[in-house]
Amino acid sequence: MSSLGFDADVDGAWRHHQIELGDRLAALNRDDILTLRAADDRRPLMTFVVTGSRRVRARIAVADLPADRPRSDTVAMLRAIGWRQLRGPVGDIIVEDGRARVDRLAHAAVGALQQVWDIVHPSFLAGSEEVSGEPEPPDRRHLLDRVFEALRGRPEVPAERVPGSSAITLRTPPVHSWIHALPNGTAIEFRAFLTGPVADRAAAARYIADNPRRWSAITVGLFADRVVATLRAECTVLEPANLHASLDIWLKFLQRPAADLADVCAARPRQPTTTASGMPDALDGVLTLLDDNTRTDPVTVAAMCGYSRETVRECLAYCAREGNRAQQRETAHRGADESAADRAAADWTRWRFAIRSLGTALRALDDAARRRSTKADPTKQ
Repeated sequence: MSSLGFDADVDGAWRHHQIELGDRLAALNRDDILTLRAADDRRPLMTFVVTGSRRVRARIAVADLPADRPRSDTVAMLRAIGWRQLRGPVGDIIVEDGRARVDRLAHAAVGALQQVWDIVHPSFLAGSEEVSGEPEPPDRRHLLDRVFEALRGRPEVPAERVPGSSAITLRTPPVHSWIHALPNGTAIEFRAFLTGPVADRAAAARYIADNPRRWSAITVGLFADRVVATLRAECTVLEPANLHASLDIWLKFLQRPAADLADVCAARPRQPTTTASGMPDALDGVLTLLDDNTRTDPVTVAAMCGYSRETVRECLAYCAREGNRAQQRETAHRGADESAADRAAADWTRWRFAIRSLGTALRALDDAARRRSTKADPTKQ
């Protein structure tokens, strides 16, 4: 295998490990303790618990840090990737977040494993240990054994088990996919990263939040600055026909909608541009719709402005200036040149309609931002 292919496989293994860790953290209960260890060492690398305020916390004991570099350098390295050191004589290092943001926690944990302990592949980790007062969930690997067997009926989609993991990899050009068994052992998820790190995370998040109905049955989100898609299939009773139907939905999504979604989200952020007259380029398209008497909804207008509140505000400012000038021309011509006054009045009506449409689009973008904020932090409801 070439070094490039090896690096790609390693990156894929870490991405899968990060997703699986995030799933386990999301399912962690108040009395549970999740511990990560190296395969050749019984000492814990880090532990995860749920705090009294229902936040998920990862902890690294200072005494367990590698001894081959100054401790202050290691602590500085951890701080750079989001960890912080507690005050007091022990001074353990932690990172914590709300349950809705465990993906960030998993990202910080993987960064520590790679940078502090130089673990080059998740296979060098021992199977993570979870101490829980809950009954042990059904065996996910047994579920995947049955799923893998059912996939033999679809030879056009090569499948491979990931050793030591509750996942199956699928060759689904143009991207690689995983089938991942959920912790309760009664459902699976098809998963795929559709992009590398996006150039404008905020713009990608806005586009995803504003277009949820474009991908029926598929859940799209951002994970570690990449666009990830998932499709859940219930498997309380595994029927090959149902599995194949879910696979067909997944393959259909990956062929076209996923590529279009990736193109939009991976595009570099567009800076507001103007025409020679000073009119924003985005406004030209909005005015064309209005002039054609096309019924415009707020999302369409927002889309023409690149889902950018800055661009919408720039268009609003331009329309307000031109509307004021039209009113001034109407006042100046009224009584002297009625034809010119009527043309100015028509211009003012046009700018006023554009202002109303842009204002509605801006409110839609603001509402979407508030919904995302409330979803991320339920205390804001």
